[in-house]
Amino acid sequence: MHMESERPSAAWLYLGGEGIEPRCLATDAYVSPLWCLLLAGAEVVPAITPAQVEVQTPGNGLRLSLETAQDNWAQFDAYIRRHPQHHRVPAIGLCLDAVAAFLQRAAEASEGPLQTLWLQGDLDAVSGPFDANTASRIGFWKWNADTRLQALQEGTVDLHDVTLALDYENLDEWVRAFGLDTLDHPWFRALAHLEDFAGLQVPFAELEAPAEAEPLPVGLDEHDVALDPGPEHEPEHELELDEPAPQPGSHGEWARRYQAGDPAAALALSRLAEDPTQAMDWARRACGLEGAAEPTAAAWLRLAQLAFERAGSTDELLQARGWVERAQALDHQLDEVYALLLLQARLWLDADAGPVDGARAFAALERLLLLSGRNQAVHIEGLHLLGICRRDGLGCPADPEAARVSWRSAASDGHGPATQALVELLAAQADAEEDAQAAERLWLEALNHAEVYLECFAEEGDPRVVAFMHGFCGELALRTDPIDWEAAELHLVRAADAGNVDAMGLLAIDVYRNRQSPLRDLKRALHWAWRYGVATGVLKSADAGWQRWVFALFWLLRG
Repeated sequence: MHMESERPSAAWLYLGGEGIEPRCLATDAYVSPLWCLLLAGAEVVPAITPAQVEVQTPGNGLRLSLETAQDNWAQFDAYIRRHPQHHRVPAIGLCLDAVAAFLQRAAEASEGPLQTLWLQGDLDAVSGPFDANTASRIGFWKWNADTRLQALQEGTVDLHDVTLALDYENLDEWVRAFGLDTLDHPWFRALAHLEDFAGLQVPFAELEAPAEAEPLPVGLDEHDVALDPGPEHEPEHELELDEPAPQPGSHGEWARRYQAGDPAAALALSRLAEDPTQAMDWARRACGLEGAAEPTAAAWLRLAQLAFERAGSTDELLQARGWVERAQALDHQLDEVYALLLLQARLWLDADAGPVDGARAFAALERLLLLSGRNQAVHIEGLHLLGICRRDGLGCPADPEAARVSWRSAASDGHGPATQALVELLAAQADAEEDAQAAERLWLEALNHAEVYLECFAEEGDPRVVAFMHGFCGELALRTDPIDWEAAELHLVRAADAGNVDAMGLLAIDVYRNRQSPLRDLKRALHWAWRYGVATGVLKSADAGWQRWVFALFWLLRG
């Protein structure tokens, strides 16, 4: 027989009460964030789980009144519904309601007074990031549960710290990382068969005793489980006969909510709109610029972002900085503070939005980089913009070396524009360098960054950046001694096919017209000379044959 410490971990969640036999509501190999939130504020008590053979037997548990656990859940429910992304996946509200209904109906099934019922988690048989040889691990789990709820109440953490769900809109993370699948009921097990929130359209069903619940067969989804809404779940909209039920998050559903006076509907409709002008109109309504809506920080951020993306008029772009200031004044409402700081920096660097103010942009970027995580996309974009400020002396002394450090950091995460800026800076420094060896080191570093980007990030990268990198590698291949003709042709053709004008000119003159080139081909030289003329506007039309040949002849006679 294995030693106790060598057996697998396990945890149990019970509902019991005075004179009531405890009933196991859930069991799992881990302690999920869902359990921790329910058990926050609990007291340490002896475990009630009987001795186990296949897994470790817990010695201690956490117990609190069921009413307190329900209050904990109500606080978490309110936290989630305030999240800026909630309007994108309103069906998550069905999951929140389901947990509350699960607890309530378990209490009703116990037939005991609610005030006498308690919830207990026997948790200390689950290993964690602490000494596995301690007498009991329950102290860690009590700390974990208490601090998780406290941080939620104080607003000092983000979504992932509370739930372990990295993506608010990913149902799978709510099911597995947060722990919805640990509750013993067919409704929660059916969640694991759904690909996303779009498939979840029905509320919690009648509670069945966990002992009688059977696992769902392979291929069974939530429609195969009887999920008739109870009397406490009255639909918001009475459907007429044969009228299709609206999809959660659909335009029609939010339009109905807007007509019914839902204050969040205008913002949701702005995000759902495919036409930029319509998106801008809805954003204006969400901000109360048209209508009587009470604006939120998320609404002002949405309106300013659309203006920055040129979805509105020139006058609206000039107002965007003011809208960002309004959102910033309400940023205690906003979880997307990082996006707000990034947009603020972009607008202060955008000459079309008004006079450039490098100091304000630099200050916003410094705060963004201080608050955001190293692996977040907003952090990486912030490094790119900070490099521009440092290169051009916007809000700080001009420092090309500091810009180089910022761009190198962003380039390591595959940021295309930052990598291009870094390569251009290194190339300019190499051209200006009088020391041949120092210049060669700069060229090699620039080439290395370009080749790494093409090898690792080109597939999902910006096509314009990919074309630039191929053009740079091709031009550098023409500068080597001896010239690497095959590499030069390969890179330049890819760059030219993607629309890089300089690559077209190099192909026409240095690769295919050059008498020293083993790839000399006058027909191809004429082709790329013509393409160059069309792309630069020298030849107004590819159909004007005489223009094509005159321009090609001019290129052939050059040099």
